[in-house]
Amino acid sequence: MPEIKDAGFSVQEQVRQTDFEQLLQRGLRRRARNQLLLAAGATATAVIAVAALVFAPSMIVDKGADPVAPPKLSDIKPAPGPQVPAEADGELAGLTVVAPDRWAAAWEKCEGENCTYAAKLVRGDVPLVTPALKRPVTVLPFHDPVSSDSRPDLVAVALPEDLPKSADDPAWKDAKLYHLSAGGAAEKPVRYVGETTKIGPSDLVTSELIGGVITLLDVRAGELKQLKLPVGLMGAGSAYRDQTGRVWAAAHRGDGMGLVMWTDDGETWEQHDLARDPVLETNESYLVVSPDGNIAVAFPVGDGSNTAGALLKADVSPDRGRTWRPLHLATWGLVEQHLTWTDRGIMFIGQAEAAKPESVGAYLLTEDGEAERQEGFPKLQTFRAMGDLYYGKTGPRTASVSIDAGKTWVNLPLN
Repeated sequence: MPEIKDAGFSVQEQVRQTDFEQLLQRGLRRRARNQLLLAAGATATAVIAVAALVFAPSMIVDKGADPVAPPKLSDIKPAPGPQVPAEADGELAGLTVVAPDRWAAAWEKCEGENCTYAAKLVRGDVPLVTPALKRPVTVLPFHDPVSSDSRPDLVAVALPEDLPKSADDPAWKDAKLYHLSAGGAAEKPVRYVGETTKIGPSDLVTSELIGGVITLLDVRAGELKQLKLPVGLMGAGSAYRDQTGRVWAAAHRGDGMGLVMWTDDGETWEQHDLARDPVLETNESYLVVSPDGNIAVAFPVGDGSNTAGALLKADVSPDRGRTWRPLHLATWGLVEQHLTWTDRGIMFIGQAEAAKPESVGAYLLTEDGEAERQEGFPKLQTFRAMGDLYYGKTGPRTASVSIDAGKTWVNLPLN
């Protein structure tokens, strides 16, 4: 396949099973919302690693972005106060980094089933700290189309965990939106508008706020809409809006068939069916799309019941969904939905061989699905990227960031 080049994979960390199980229980309570889902395994030790599948660099360059000064490690400074409220100052539950001095962290503190949440957003020397909240907080980047800044703003959203049936439902009463932009910090209530097929030019499109639902968030108006899906679909995830405005998502039908779908206007959808894998026996799929929308890669992801969440193959489109080709990978254990697009291509959290803890590491995936071990990453528990800026959680209260595509890393001062 001419679009695919060599690929990489780097050493991560071993996580005690008892610690992982505690994190997993929280993740299950807000499955699609939690940005920090951890990889799981059936072995005595759960292990986490990062793998990369790389496509031609010329196909992923953002030619439309405004030029900006490159970030510097010196931009990473102690976070300006105030601090996260003590009621929620427990464990890092979500993280978004768009520059060394522009990031947002969500926190949670639980005593039994009683949890309190908060978020801290930082933009240079300007912080925004939410009060202690009773709803989980999701932190996201927001590309404001009216802003001259090519780097995203930051938002934190606290919503009901399940979508209420109407805009008048009392569950919306405490829904909040926090926005940190060049204009300063803003807090506003979130008003649910209902279902729609209209995608506004400034809508933040995401499936991370409410499980199985693609939401459209008008950050400036504080309005939330649910994007209406084609008839017969049971839910959607991996929602992504590329630089052309096209919205992509992975979904599945009632018959268990996984698929990829995309729309340019919210009304007319195209789709590509993913063949059910007889080994995985799952309809779960995950989708990664290049920023310009030229390349889309769909993975059927195992649920862990029989192959520890193995990743066996992918469908690749090099031409915005017009054609698709299969890519058969080596068997992967411990794969979760930490797939993300980087300057090098797609990276995801996983482990090469679930039964061999010594195989933990960063690997270079080749076109035929083989892997070459790499070195250099810290002990990440999660992985996200924006271009050559990589970041991830390294502990209950710690995170690391790299601004040179993983060559060097520093700790991110969170609170």
